[in-house]
Amino acid sequence: MGFSTVVAEAILLIAVIVCASMFATSIIAKMIEVRQSVEVKSRDVITVTETKVVIVYTMYNDTTGYFKVYLKNAGRMPVYDIERFTVIFGEYGKGKLYEYSASGGLGTWNYTEYNNPNNILDIHEIICINIFNDTIIDNPCYVKITLPQGLSVEEVFSYET
Repeated sequence: MGFSTVVAEAILLIAVIVCASMFATSIIAKMIEVRQSVEVKSRDVITVTETKVVIVYTMYNDTTGYFKVYLKNAGRMPVYDIERFTVIFGEYGKGKLYEYSASGGLGTWNYTEYNNPNNILDIHEIICINIFNDTIIDNPCYVKITLPQGLSVEEVFSYET
């Protein structure tokens, strides 16, 4: 009874230690996963709160026949992938989606970067969004620009020809 009891208790102790270490390992792995998820979400929140763009001026260019929207990065973070902006434009209440096209063309938009052409809207940089409307637009006009991060800026404006 003495020796077999000691062996059984030793085996049981080893089994308990193995189970406890497996449990601790899985808990630690989940804690690391949660921590990384919180860090990513925190980074996203910081990016969103420090990103701000404003429309500084809108106009219709009689010479070229398209609309220009001057957009400024007034935030504390650069905005990447200008080509991935979503542009909605049209008469107020009748906006339509315009696709990006580097060469322009009716029903598309492109942009002009003035300082450092790098497809990044740097801090304090102003770019010009060129909107090549494919229909006659009556006043008032509406433009909404949504960034890849989901932030958007919109404006209702009138123009003279």
